[in-house]
This record gives sequence, C-alpha cells and structure tokens, in this order.
Amino acid sequence: MLQLPEDFDPKKYLALNPDVREAGADPAEHFIRYGHAEGRQWWYETPTPGDVRMLAESRVFDLEAYLDRYPDVARFGASPHEHFMAIGAALGYWPSLFFRSDWYNDRNALPAGTNPFHHYMNHGVELGLDPSPFFDTSFYISAYGAEIPEDVHPLTHFIANGHLGFDPSPRFDSRRYMEEYGPIEGNPLKHYLEVGMEAGYAPRWSSRATPGARADSARIVTVRRGAVGRRNALVVTHSGNGFIRPHTARLVRALKDIGYAIHLVVAADVMEVEFPRELRSACDSIFVRENVGFDFAAWAHVWALMPQLYQSEEVLLTNDSIFGPLDTERMTNMQRRIDRLDLDVVGLTSNWEHALHLQSYYLVLKRAALRSAALPEFLCSVVNHPNKDHVIRDYETTFSPRMRRAGLRVGELFPPYRDNRNPSIWDWSRLIDDGFPFIKMALVSGENRDLFPEDIWTYLRSNGHDPFAEDSRGKSEFMFSRVS
Repeated sequence: MLQLPEDFDPKKYLALNPDVREAGADPAEHFIRYGHAEGRQWWYETPTPGDVRMLAESRVFDLEAYLDRYPDVARFGASPHEHFMAIGAALGYWPSLFFRSDWYNDRNALPAGTNPFHHYMNHGVELGLDPSPFFDTSFYISAYGAEIPEDVHPLTHFIANGHLGFDPSPRFDSRRYMEEYGPIEGNPLKHYLEVGMEAGYAPRWSSRATPGARADSARIVTVRRGAVGRRNALVVTHSGNGFIRPHTARLVRALKDIGYAIHLVVAADVMEVEFPRELRSACDSIFVRENVGFDFAAWAHVWALMPQLYQSEEVLLTNDSIFGPLDTERMTNMQRRIDRLDLDVVGLTSNWEHALHLQSYYLVLKRAALRSAALPEFLCSVVNHPNKDHVIRDYETTFSPRMRRAGLRVGELFPPYRDNRNPSIWDWSRLIDDGFPFIKMALVSGENRDLFPEDIWTYLRSNGHDPFAEDSRGKSEFMFSRVS
C-alpha cells in the first residue's frame, strides 16, 4: 500500500488543493487514493523574507484584486503576499492583471515546483519571456531600454510609468489610448484590461512599432468563386499535408443542408490541396490560402475578395475546430433557435478569458451587423499574427465587445454554466445534454485530449462517430489546386 511521504503536511496539502478542502475530504486518505496518481503537490517551501520583499517591490502584486479574485487566500493563515509566493503562483493565481501565472507556466514548460513569478523576475528578461499576453518584454526593452534604470525590472518600470506614455507592446499605444478613452487614472493597460476590453475599446498600434502584414497580403488561390447567397458560411479548415481533414466535409454538408452557401477557405501549409468530390460539389467557393494569421485573417482576406457579403442577410464564420454535427436534428433545432433570437451577432458559447466574449468557432452575423460600419472597420484591422495567443487576445476577445459598443445586440445561444471556465471544454457534456450539436476537436485530438479521454470516446463511439474516419463518399475523384 502506498505510504505517505515523510514530509506530507495535511494543512499544506489542503492549501495547495482547494477542491479537496472544499469537498471535506481527509487529506491523507485523498492523497493515497487519488492525489499521488494525479500528481498533486503536498508540500511547499515557506517563502523567504527576500522573496516577499521582491514581490512587494516589483509593484506587480495588487492586494485588493488578489483577495477579491481568490477568497480562499483569507483562510491561509499568512499574508496574501506570502500566500502567492508559497502556493498561489503554483496554483496559477494572478498577482495582478500584469502577471498571469497559469499562462506563463503553460507557455514556458517550467520544471515542477518552479515559481513562475520568481522565474520571470530573475530570468524572463534574458530569455525574452513575457508575463502575460499584453506585455512584450523584448519590445519594451528595445523601445525604452535607455530610460529604464539598471536596478529596475522592465515590467516594474511599465507599471509605474505607463501613464506617462510608455507602451507595453507593439499593439498598444498608451498615449493614444488615454487620449481617446480618457480621462484615465493610473496605468492605461490596467484600465483596458479592467474596463476597456469588455467595453469594446480598440487600442492602436504603438508609434514605435510597424503593424503586422495585412490579412490580404497572404498568397491565395481562387479554386472556385461562386455567387454570394442570402445566407453564407465562411468555413476555414487547416491542411498541413495537402489533404482536407475528414470531419470538415461533415460540417460543410450539414451547413449546406440548412441553407448556407459555402465558401471554403483552406489554410494550407502546402499550396497543393486535394478536394474530395463530395466536398468540392458542396462548396460554392473554394480558396486555398497560405497558412498565416489563423482564422480571423482568413475570414478577413476572403471577405475583402467578396465584399458582396456585406449586402447578404447572414454570414456564418466557422472553422474545423468542431466535430459535428452529432446528428441532423440537433443542427436543425440549433439553427431555428438562432433564427428566433432577437440578436445581431450570435455565438454558441461565451468565455471569460481576458474579458467576457463570444467564442469564435461559430459566429452568426445577421443583417444589422453586416450593415454596420463597425464590421468592416474591424475586418480591415486584422493582420497576420504569427501567434495564436495574439489572435485570441486581439480578435476573438475583442470582436463581440466592439460590436456591442457599436450598438449591435450580441449574445450566445448557450448561456454559461459558471464563470471563468471555457464551457466548450469543461462543460462539453452539459452542452450536449442541452442540444449542442458539436464536440470541440481539442477534446478529441488537441491540447485538451487528456482531460476526459474515456468519456469523450465512449460518447462518440456509442453514437457511431469517428472524427478520423475517412468519409467513404469522398475517397475518389479528387480535384487538385496548384500554385506554381
């Protein structure tokens, strides 16, 4: 039988695992039965006075925000500063909006037990790492290195001086933000993250940076261009090897069956792509675009080629990140519900990452949105970001707030079950119970495939689904598009 580690401390185990404490479980028994197998931490080192002083002097720690965001801190039995340095950072807690421990951990694959804040403050500059999606360490040093005292960390300098016009990244001009949305007290980036993003404010590129390449600068081949219909779907799918993912045809056929004209955009690593016969016949338009800028750049580029879309009655923006529909009835019922909603912009689900926003894997734009000046203004601002995090930060997170700020009615079809969790991932089974017709491919084969592997595959197989099976109707008669 598994024995408890010699240094096992039940109080520390409960502090490190709030869910165990909230469940009222015995810490020793939980660790033996579940915690060890799950890789849960049971011990932490008490932070030194020097560590706590470094946190305080960094100006990164926001005491009020920390206590408000994490009410369990009050039960820790030490100061909030000590809590963060001891266990908060390991739990992914944010000391403020300027440093996101979970984000930093995820992107830098730190060794187990490494304090992400300590790592960034001591090694982040030399390694060119960023504390959040909104502060670019290398850019800041390049732009303002001569003005930063040697004993002051770049992030500390920005927190203290952002209101003087220092820009945190190439994508945020502090002075122009304050001029357009002021008066603003304190740091302009903090104001944007607390207020401006959800309000639909649109930061400008820094005057010290050159905007990225426009979406319509990418290579693109028009394989077929059909007429714009009354209702149109812009479907983006990725092809890494010249073939179309099998589940794409399933989505395209279903959208065709409920009345959409299909405009397929292939984000291609190789510009020679094979199209199964049935997929080809279901598409009104087909474009092969070099794989840069992700979905928003692909949508913006094709929209620039087909401006008649603004005069249609409805445009759906979607992509191959979803598997489905799971059955025809779900898809039909979902479309009927969308049609009945008195909204101009409809998403299926919303997410709280960065700010409350509609998730972009399925966005329906109705007539008022298509006629709004806010839509072309947004699309024309899209550049070919090389990083998916930047796309989420600059486009997915800001799209629905900007449309709402323009006076459009914006909402989701499936209301969130809880705050601060991605419902399409964490609440996938509840969504299906409520009529949701899709499963995110991230749960099947992507970055979240290890969260619910048995449940996901049990559901798929019991309902006769296999996202990787080649559709027998698409095995023959391929069509080639080539770029010479």
